[in-house]
Amino acid sequence: SELLEGDEVVAEGKARWNEESFFKEGKHQFGLAQFALRTALGLDRWVLLVFLAWTLAILHREMGMTLEACAALALMTVMPGVYLNRLLRTFSKNEEFLRQHGYSLRYARCNS
Repeated sequence: SELLEGDEVVAEGKARWNEESFFKEGKHQFGLAQFALRTALGLDRWVLLVFLAWTLAILHREMGMTLEACAALALMTVMPGVYLNRLLRTFSKNEEFLRQHGYSLRYARCNS
């Protein structure tokens, strides 16, 4: 509601672009589109989780990697148990297909 100089408008737009980028990636890459957030506390918790996931993905970023690949690498590095459970669940869902082609799936955890 106030008049700004051209360079001030550009600075405001640049600052806003970072926020817009964060929320766009949060919606499409980190699942905001899948949640119906009804309370301010729920939204705060979701933003905190997305910020954490975003930070971990960026910390694991290497040249030429997509954000999705960075997030997968961060998941494998920071929480290998979660990654392993996701992988085992994928194999379990396809167990019948694997059996039809002569494969047997067995896994065990060694505590050493």
